[in-house]
Amino acid sequence: MDRPLKIIGNWKMHKTRSQASEFISQLSQKIDTAKNDIYLAVPATALASCAFDPSLSGIQIGAQTISEFDKGAFTGEISAEMVKEAGACFVIIGHSERRTLFHETSLVTSIKIKKALEHGLSPILCIGESKAEKQEGITADILKGQLRIALSDLSKEEMKYVSIAYEPLWAVGTGLAAKAEDAQHVHKICREFIKDCFGEKIAQGVHLLYGGSVNDKNIAEFLKHEDIDGVLIGGASLDVEPFAKIITISRDMNL
Repeated sequence: MDRPLKIIGNWKMHKTRSQASEFISQLSQKIDTAKNDIYLAVPATALASCAFDPSLSGIQIGAQTISEFDKGAFTGEISAEMVKEAGACFVIIGHSERRTLFHETSLVTSIKIKKALEHGLSPILCIGESKAEKQEGITADILKGQLRIALSDLSKEEMKYVSIAYEPLWAVGTGLAAKAEDAQHVHKICREFIKDCFGEKIAQGVHLLYGGSVNDKNIAEFLKHEDIDGVLIGGASLDVEPFAKIITISRDMNL
């Protein structure tokens, strides 16, 4: 099955509203931003200004996290309803930094995925193993365990709207990207797991993305593999030039 490539930039805690606007203005001068293959997970403060900017055309704007709660006395949290109203169309769930720095468990990611779907947001579930787990040779077990819990309450229909990003913890922000062949092997394991849980048709429709020190120099190596359907990019999405190159390369490969 042909799955259109997705290029997702995750700005993390970078860029004010004015900086976001300037970035997008510069990006639109370098590439066609109306092709619906560019996704940007922006800070919550920039969601509305980016999502409702008429000059953005096809850029999909999303949130970097949501709360597992709908509302209440949760100072500093932001709900799925709030980010949806602010213009988000997708949300990243369970990013490695959320798991390691904020102790977000796979059970919490399961709840957040359901909240996202309830409010019309497409979840991008992040999974990944630590360096120690990789060295122990238990990557597959760790990832299957994360998937099993996070996707446990989903129906086949709901699963159609979920994307999965494999981002090994040892590669995120380190400059040490996984080997493309290793990433393909992991993606294939994940697709087989989804097939076992939801069936062949759903598994072939799910986008599996790689994240972890992706840049314009190595992206082609990842995207040439059949089970890698795009990338989740951190640092390389913060500067217009490399991000535009990544998009151009992916589009050339998607022809």
